[in-house]
Amino acid sequence: MTSLLFDLYGVVIKHRTPADRARVVERLGVTDTDSFWATYEKTRAPYDAGLISDSDWWANLSPDIDVATAAAVEADTLSHAHPGMVDLLADLHEAGFRIGVLSNLPHILVDKLLAVHPWFAQLDSLTFSCEIHVNKPDPRAYAHALADLDATAEDTLFFDDTPANVAAAREVGLQAALVQRADPVTSVRSALKLFDAIP
Repeated sequence: MTSLLFDLYGVVIKHRTPADRARVVERLGVTDTDSFWATYEKTRAPYDAGLISDSDWWANLSPDIDVATAAAVEADTLSHAHPGMVDLLADLHEAGFRIGVLSNLPHILVDKLLAVHPWFAQLDSLTFSCEIHVNKPDPRAYAHALADLDATAEDTLFFDDTPANVAAAREVGLQAALVQRADPVTSVRSALKLFDAIP
């Protein structure tokens, strides 16, 4: 095992907290919050794949939303890293592993994360759905990531907090582990030992 491939949200970057979600709807003036979040999740795939613009996607959620405000609050509430995971990635890289990222993200979040987290520059490969125009769990997403990481599926361990993405990774020959969002550091360390990646 020489290569490790990581999803971001729920693994390296934190998902929104309830307070974050409340901040989003407050900043955007949303009143029907249940409908807003349901539409947000349902329509997300083409946005993450870079197939529609910021303005078109937010307009689909609500024509009354100010796109600049929406983009700002979206980025600000989805840019917090798990400190322990950042340290772990650095330790694993120093130990000799090639480290890559494969994540479903729109351009606005990619730009924000790269701006506020300089440690991304130390990783060996960054594959984002908006740049390859395909999302996990599509097999093509994993193929892109492996090619960019210059790794084989058989020699790569993939980490994700979404069961469907883990299952799809295994179907294309990757070794894959489901990460528990509550404690990703412990979850990743346990998987590394389980797969004999580290002693």
